[in-house]
Amino acid sequence: MRPTLPEPPLPEVTYTHKSRLRQPAVLLQEIWQDLLSSRELAWQLIYRKINVRYRQSLLGPLWAVIPPVLAALTSRVLQQSGIVDVETPEELPYPLYVMFATVLWQIFSRSLDMPLRAMKEGLSLLRTIQVPVEGLMLSGVGELVFDQGIQLLVLAVVFVFAPVSIGWGVIPALGALVLLMLLGISIGLFLVPFGSLYTDVSSALPYVTRFWFFLTPILYPPPEQWPYSLLVKLNPVTPLLVGVIDLTTMNQLKDPLLFTAVAMVTIALFLVGWVVYRIAVPLLVER
Repeated sequence: MRPTLPEPPLPEVTYTHKSRLRQPAVLLQEIWQDLLSSRELAWQLIYRKINVRYRQSLLGPLWAVIPPVLAALTSRVLQQSGIVDVETPEELPYPLYVMFATVLWQIFSRSLDMPLRAMKEGLSLLRTIQVPVEGLMLSGVGELVFDQGIQLLVLAVVFVFAPVSIGWGVIPALGALVLLMLLGISIGLFLVPFGSLYTDVSSALPYVTRFWFFLTPILYPPPEQWPYSLLVKLNPVTPLLVGVIDLTTMNQLKDPLLFTAVAMVTIALFLVGWVVYRIAVPLLVER
């Protein structure tokens, strides 16, 4: 008779009325452990979402490429017809600038919407079984990286054949790109508690991002004339978005001080927003 092996002890879960904020070290450790344990769940959710989305689509992932390509073609037609007369840096032609900036804006706007969308899609799962809430965030980030990675790949191919010189600055530009994504996710994390309780947040978000789009130097380079220059600089997206373009095309930042300040604020917002998300989601599921 084969001897029976002792079963491993079940994990202990302690429920208390005390807030986790009183023990920040324990809270951060729990977040890190749940982040590591939710990788398999996140992978399954990413695969299911992408598979369902493209199962009945003829063009499939090409839908991720169409918006920036249409933006570049439209800007080219408007420039040649004389309707739009915009001066862009010599290193980057205007149509390519618009295409590049449009891809970066979509990365930010989709990052902004991602936490609330992931929360709504995973709400039924959270009500059924106990899973780490970090798995929903990881699946949202994975889906975002997949879609925007297609756009960045097409953009890289265009840069290869376009008369644009790319140097070593593309390496730090990837870091600036991650910061741009973190900025959108950070703001989106703070919207989760309000957006889960009130549908007004989801209804107003497209209008806010549409207005925000025109305040960001996407269809035009950053203005240098006051007060328009101040208005654009107060936009937190501008230093990161323009920073990615400058590092890619000129291997340097035009305003490193402003870029550094926004980067530090972005990291701080992300850490605080993640804690808010971690604490708020269980309460929202109970409601």
